[in-house]
Amino acid sequence: MQEERELELQDYLRVIRRRLRTIVWVTVVAVVVSGILSFFVIKPTYQAQATLIVVNKSTPVVDYNTFTLDEQLVQTYATLGTSYGVLEHAILADNIPYTEIQLSKLLTVTAVTNTDLVTVQAQGESAQQAAAIANEVATSLAVKAKGVTPGYYVSVVDAAVPPPLPASPNKKLNLILALVLGLMVGLGIAFLQEYFDRTIHDPEQLMRELGVSVLATVPTIDDASVQMTRRQPSKQGRMRA
Repeated sequence: MQEERELELQDYLRVIRRRLRTIVWVTVVAVVVSGILSFFVIKPTYQAQATLIVVNKSTPVVDYNTFTLDEQLVQTYATLGTSYGVLEHAILADNIPYTEIQLSKLLTVTAVTNTDLVTVQAQGESAQQAAAIANEVATSLAVKAKGVTPGYYVSVVDAAVPPPLPASPNKKLNLILALVLGLMVGLGIAFLQEYFDRTIHDPEQLMRELGVSVLATVPTIDDASVQMTRRQPSKQGRMRA
């Protein structure tokens, strides 16, 4: 059993050596295409986040019922963050170049579990735009939240700042994934070529296929070697001359 495994491993390595050019070319093409797409084709997207807090100013004593109500209100305010009224107020306040539907697709408003915090994540074509959208939507949410529930108010505790790097595309990750995918596809193509190739490449393969011993091999002589031999005069010809 161990010998069979060793033979199979040797066969795999032999195929990889024989088809190494194909594997390398497929891998290089995959990495180059990924690099072109990541660096020159795909537009970078930036992401910024603002944080709000929901404050209960009417009930100083916190019990289970109050905590449950606060948690439900945080979820309510998170849902309110992508409502038409909040988005319309943000667009008019800062002249955001999107409609309400387009802006909602760029936002992720989330209630942080077991806290009174709400986060507003915004995407933009530039770092400044992403931060501006997040801050304006957070401010609009705080304004619209006034009067929704008596005794509670929402305020911005952490304004968004322009991110130093884009959130996507992740160029390094894309190149690594392209490298791995290229190797896998290259290996698949190599073994597929080997499966359909009926040519005998070496004496070892002939022994495996036919089960006979190889007594001798004839070296391959290319046309260039033959022409070079014809051009060179023989020693006997030079001696006779």
